[in-house]
Amino acid sequence: MKATAIILMLFLAVSTFAVDLPVYCTFDSDTPGSPPALGGPHQPSEISTPPGGSILVQADANGIASQPCVIDDGGTGNYGLIAFMFEPISTQIIRMEALLSLNQLMNSYPIQTIDSQAIVAFRMGVNNLGEINDYLGTVLGTYTPGVPFAVRIDANTINETWSCTIDDELNGFEDDFTHTGLEYVNNPDLIIDLKYLTFCTNTWDTAGTSILAVDNVRIELMGTDIDQTTWSGIKALY
Repeated sequence: MKATAIILMLFLAVSTFAVDLPVYCTFDSDTPGSPPALGGPHQPSEISTPPGGSILVQADANGIASQPCVIDDGGTGNYGLIAFMFEPISTQIIRMEALLSLNQLMNSYPIQTIDSQAIVAFRMGVNNLGEINDYLGTVLGTYTPGVPFAVRIDANTINETWSCTIDDELNGFEDDFTHTGLEYVNNPDLIIDLKYLTFCTNTWDTAGTSILAVDNVRIELMGTDIDQTTWSGIKALY
């Protein structure tokens, strides 16, 4: 994981395109078979293609038929990343939603958030048992290869905790359990804000090709207090 951290820091050091919030990225205006457009309204800031792999928009992948963006590590286990960079936030709650699907059981961190110093704040991970978890091993939900699930994360930059809701029925988050009070990966005293939301492949102890499909990315500011049942931006699969 040390090599992954070095790659991440080098990548973020050259990221230049900050996006305005709110963001609602669907990749619908992109061309299937090509990388996503970058730096415009409702577009990723940067991508980092895994050596030996690819990051392309596809008509469908891993059960998502709404033209997702797909990170394919080419069977190398190498690090690939789709990043959304925004102005540093330290006094509000940031809501992040996305539709995800994985092609196989794997050990990975599909979602990572990072501050303006390139220090990881928190991660949402998956393991080869089919569990979705935080870095401490708290089980947040389960996943099945090739079956999409929606994620809602509320990052509280005021008290430096985060919450996570998994919607594996794709019928909205209202009937799903929200795990609250989740901790940061690194010492909160080191984290000064949040600046990046990233989707990535960085597998370990995982054989074969690992593919992460991402769609319907929504990032918005929610002020200092929110209702967990407010509107979701996840659109229908079909």
